[in-house]
Amino acid sequence: MALQGLEISPRDVDLLLPSGDAAHLMAETLGEFVESPPHWRASEPFGSYYGHCRIEGVEIDLVGELVIETPQGSVELGADSLLWRRGYSLPFQKWTVPSIPLEIQLVTYYLMPKREERVNQIASLLKGRVDLELLDEFLAEQAITPPATAGIRSLLRKEK
Repeated sequence: MALQGLEISPRDVDLLLPSGDAAHLMAETLGEFVESPPHWRASEPFGSYYGHCRIEGVEIDLVGELVIETPQGSVELGADSLLWRRGYSLPFQKWTVPSIPLEIQLVTYYLMPKREERVNQIASLLKGRVDLELLDEFLAEQAITPPATAGIRSLLRKEK
């Protein structure tokens, strides 16, 4: 999110991966840096394959096949998700880094408990530049309740 303009100081790097197999493959690739290999972990409202690494003091969380389930709806970021079908990248130094569009992050954080401040930060940043086509497609793909969908959309309305 910091690469996309959100004023935050990241405490770690989250590597979101499309599946448990991808999380295991990434752990194999990172080899000696892995402190805990990916395993299925469920703690309401989340479920995912989760592993942890540390490289030169930088904390790295491997998160595969993330699922968020709340009364307001559910999001599944498995291999079939729009997130992976569409692909989204940002420039970072000399590279192009895969990233999660803020529109998708807005929806996921909206469903997470006690994340109102982050939701408002993302919504403020998206106002005037939101990709409504991406947001609509993602909301249609996921199981989000109509009140939650309306709540998300209301956050993006420009003040007059």
